[in-house]
Amino acid sequence: MLGEGDFWVNPTIFSEYIATLGGEEVTISTTSSEKITIEAGNSRATIPTVKIEGGDLVGNGPKEEGVVFKTSDFVNSVKWASTAVAIDESRPVLTGVLFRSDKNKSIRVVGSDGYRLSLSVLFFDEDVKLDFLVPYKPLAGYLKEWEGIGENLSILFDKEGSRIWIKGADRLFYVRLIQGDFPDFTKILSSEAVFRAEFDSSDFHRAIKQISLFARQASNIALCDFEKKKIYIHTSGGVGGNAEATVETKYNGEKLSLAFNYRYLLEYMKMVTGETVSLVCSGPLAPVQFIDISKKDLLHIIMPVRV
Repeated sequence: MLGEGDFWVNPTIFSEYIATLGGEEVTISTTSSEKITIEAGNSRATIPTVKIEGGDLVGNGPKEEGVVFKTSDFVNSVKWASTAVAIDESRPVLTGVLFRSDKNKSIRVVGSDGYRLSLSVLFFDEDVKLDFLVPYKPLAGYLKEWEGIGENLSILFDKEGSRIWIKGADRLFYVRLIQGDFPDFTKILSSEAVFRAEFDSSDFHRAIKQISLFARQASNIALCDFEKKKIYIHTSGGVGGNAEATVETKYNGEKLSLAFNYRYLLEYMKMVTGETVSLVCSGPLAPVQFIDISKKDLLHIIMPVRV
């Protein structure tokens, strides 16, 4: 390391670029023009930095103890929530993962982009009080490093509530929180169920993948018609043709037609590990709840499309 001083640097760009350099010897140097230079073999990159002035050092650490999580539970909850986290940064509060205390000694971990929502519940031996919103992008970067972090990790806070530290083993990650009001997701959780269906997850996943090739040409819409013993999944009006597939189901209710963005269905089904999925809703335009029967503490909601 050539040069002196303490600097902020974008951790995602820095770590991902370093990872591409393999096992080569790396030289990192600083200059007076507020940037660092990374050199290895025939490769060279520069990254802007901001010099730290005064006492706002990450090394000063958190001021207050927080909550201890089992590492695998924490990581899995973040991954589950990420399925629905927004990519568009026009609404910053939707680009984060929400941690909020719930009754019965538990914490809800939630991600939502406004069209879908992923929620998991973490249970504790005693009451916990948490309510903060973490930007997902830095969390995603840290996920790659958490494999050897230890059995447990701690969330630590400062008194101002503007940032957290994630501590495990000999590692300490710093994240500045998102300020703003997360949408009130509890309203769609309380919807009264009228229609219920259960179906084989692998059969449904396969059917969605098959019709997705044609749904791309039909405004990304997958149509699902529910009857007592089957789900008729199809596309309509695509310039490249149409496709259809039938999946057996246990269905309670009158005939029901739902339309979805097929990409949302595919992204959800990739996360499912159980054999059976339950679908619950109160009408053709109401929020639709998807539940992996093997993991009932995980909930995914997708808003149907009006066609």
